[in-house]
Amino acid sequence: MVSLTLSVKTMNSMANEMVFCCTLFVILVSTVVSEDFSQDNDCRLQPISFGYYLGVSKTKYTKASKCCENKKMILASLKTLQEIEALRDALASESFWAEPIGPANGVYISSFGNVTSYQRFYPRKFGQSLKSRPTMNMTANKVCSIAYLASPHNISLLHAGVPCKNHFRFLCQQRNSLTKADDSSLLCPRVNYTELIEDTYLYANTQLEWRDARDCCEFKGGELFRTESVSDSEDVVQSLVDNAIMESKTNNSISFWTGGFKKLDKSHFTWSNSEHALLENITANAEFCIRGTIKDGNISVQDFPCETSLNSICRIKVPKKCPFVNMKELSLQNTYREYHYSDSYKLSWSEAMLCCREKGLELLSMISPQEGKALATYFQTSSLYEHRHQGFPYGIWTSGRQRKDKLFEFVAVKTKTKLEHTGQNHFIQSSSNGTCLQFVIDVRNSYFLNNVKCKSIRSFICEKPASVIYQHLEPIELREVGNKYLLAVRKQTWGKANGICLDHKMSLLNLNNFEEKKSLLPVLNLLSSSWLFFYGCALIKDESDHCTHATADGTLEKFWSSPLDPGLSMEFNPISYEGRKKENQKNFSPLHKQSQDRIQKKFRTLTIAKRPNVTGLSNCTSTAVTDGKIRVSTSGNCSDENRFICEMQDESYGICDTSSLVKSGQFLLSKDEATWEEAKTCCSLKGRNLISLTDVKNLRDIYAILKENGLTRPNIGIWTSGTNRITRERWTWTGSHEFVKSNIFYNDYTLFDELSVAEDDNQCLEAFANAGKVTLDHEDCDLAKPFMCDIKNVIALKSCENIRFEKLRRSQFYYALSKVSWIHAQDHVHEDPDFGVWIGLTSEISNHTTFKWTGSSKELSTDFTMWESPELHSPDPKASCVEGYMKNGLLVWKPMPCSKELRFICQEK
Repeated sequence: MVSLTLSVKTMNSMANEMVFCCTLFVILVSTVVSEDFSQDNDCRLQPISFGYYLGVSKTKYTKASKCCENKKMILASLKTLQEIEALRDALASESFWAEPIGPANGVYISSFGNVTSYQRFYPRKFGQSLKSRPTMNMTANKVCSIAYLASPHNISLLHAGVPCKNHFRFLCQQRNSLTKADDSSLLCPRVNYTELIEDTYLYANTQLEWRDARDCCEFKGGELFRTESVSDSEDVVQSLVDNAIMESKTNNSISFWTGGFKKLDKSHFTWSNSEHALLENITANAEFCIRGTIKDGNISVQDFPCETSLNSICRIKVPKKCPFVNMKELSLQNTYREYHYSDSYKLSWSEAMLCCREKGLELLSMISPQEGKALATYFQTSSLYEHRHQGFPYGIWTSGRQRKDKLFEFVAVKTKTKLEHTGQNHFIQSSSNGTCLQFVIDVRNSYFLNNVKCKSIRSFICEKPASVIYQHLEPIELREVGNKYLLAVRKQTWGKANGICLDHKMSLLNLNNFEEKKSLLPVLNLLSSSWLFFYGCALIKDESDHCTHATADGTLEKFWSSPLDPGLSMEFNPISYEGRKKENQKNFSPLHKQSQDRIQKKFRTLTIAKRPNVTGLSNCTSTAVTDGKIRVSTSGNCSDENRFICEMQDESYGICDTSSLVKSGQFLLSKDEATWEEAKTCCSLKGRNLISLTDVKNLRDIYAILKENGLTRPNIGIWTSGTNRITRERWTWTGSHEFVKSNIFYNDYTLFDELSVAEDDNQCLEAFANAGKVTLDHEDCDLAKPFMCDIKNVIALKSCENIRFEKLRRSQFYYALSKVSWIHAQDHVHEDPDFGVWIGLTSEISNHTTFKWTGSSKELSTDFTMWESPELHSPDPKASCVEGYMKNGLLVWKPMPCSKELRFICQEK
């Protein structure tokens, strides 16, 4: 307890009656008129504590006050208890104790405030004696205030006075370091918090200085957020999105205080609990705190002045009972996971999650049928019968948590699901937010999942993540194959292979869509000898005797709709593989190089460990490449060793990351360079098309974007959707399915002049800002350039797989049941070489002088045509494409506008 004794003495009585019953003396004297002076060594300051700076030299009061003012500070104030305690800490610092203790070595401070305010806020601490102590009239007494220490232990305050012309050192205080309230017990109840992740984290909607944010967080029983945990950071970002906090912020970004700060006498940052903070690229030389910034889903940290008012994120500390929770390791059969059970301890969902993470584990993730049965079997043979189903009794917490969109997210594996598992009964109650999933064993010795309030008390199971199970012991080489696959040449068991992929946020190759994986065949054939084995996802059987596969993130999907056949095999023919060599490689797409560099940085040397001492899955899927075909077998033993392939998720690689696309008006601009095909794919992943310069109203905006981003001639342009891949002699906009028109004018913006015919059929159009105009030129489509997507130009059909085809009997032709324009049909033909085109006859190639087949420079033979009427075969610019239909059993041709949507026939090449 700090006692405060105040007495008013005159200078004459002070000599006879000075009684030192306390250790910190404050002598009050009044102020004299300030005088002019120039900056000199007397104004040098030495930082000694948070927000406080000590004058190096002794000087009179007026000069001390002016020195602080010139440094944009004030003489130290004692208006609140917090400031009194801060002053005490400043005077007790090692830098000040170099001086002898006593009144001769006091420091000038500003005057006291109304001392009765102390009793109003702290009546028990200061007692009734303060009421009878009046505030000194400093002007009348013409004295100034100093403070000094007599002892470092029992500190108190006393009034006395010295002439203002006497020389003392002085204490300056930063203006913004003055607290907004007298104590956290007064300030913090007024701070508005939003609960994140079921009370695990709190977001302060009220902006505070760092010290106040820290105090209020501790007042709530927590500590300011620490950014070193990637898992926690991802949870916080997702929760901010779920609570619509990110949406309310400008530019979809948010800044907040973390627990990191740096004292001036330290060479590194520490967290608010005094632990060392390992922060990269933070080199503050001053007394700064750590600000966190979230933008585009990523968290970054910067050093920032502590006096700034920001929002803050508070992490509720691990429950005190967590260290005493006895975690019992479970010995389960037929699973490669490692489980720890909380035994008789029960906690809320958020407490259980924190407890698991405190022990380096994760709360139980989504349960596969096999693992669910293993857990149920364990509890059936144990004495823990309270988990059996008797009207939904106490269950066991999983990491499942309900989101705003009513889906459940398993935070341990970041997986969202509607809980529609094959062969499982989930008693999910449709309710508002705040429910979490528990694992319950029913009376039939089976199990189910159901949701209850997250604040309910339950036992819980922690599991060891794959990155912990498969410790790094020996290196393994992973080779990049394509943009999203890594091939492990060294053979491993299924469990090790799965752990390695999981450890690097990838999954084992999933062969759900065989058509997608055709591109792997040529590479696998090059890397393999006669046979090349690699692992797919685990195939396991559920109650309905259907085969399901468990992907790396734990989700369950239906694999086959028929009973499992152990000898089942599937095959398909490989596509042809040709890589075109280019003379100038440095100008070609860096997408592959970016992916390769990134993968080499993360995956060039990976490490694995011995298999854990548990029984592995009995059957794992193996595949083989032989005779140009991929064969799948479900009878492989999981303890066998094979090569394997890790697969990256679409959103986690390449230039198509959302962060690389910057919105500007109705356009998305990517400065990351890509080939024309890659740019087209990237836009299509966003449900958009590359820009088509068909609307003259957009030219002004497009020019401004190009000019602002330095996309000017002769430097570099951006890819548009224009190409001659559909017809070599004519340019087309694949995004809008129109032919390119030349000589377009809009005010002073000339789009382009007549484009020359390209020498080959792999040319695409790029746009430049050029001397106040938007101009076009053509380049090889395999060159790498920035690109722009049109937000308003939504894709009608994403790929050929959206069009239904019927193969005509006993022929090489396919009949398309969907209606599309002629150019759209041509576009899909070039997008997927397995399919053909609408009737490839048009007069656009010859500039409407004659009809020609696409891909051929020869004119149409007149004796081969079957026109609807003889006069119709003369070209008409308004009807330059040809429709074929059956009339009286014969194929009849009729010129039609190319923009008309018709079904079409494709021919195999």
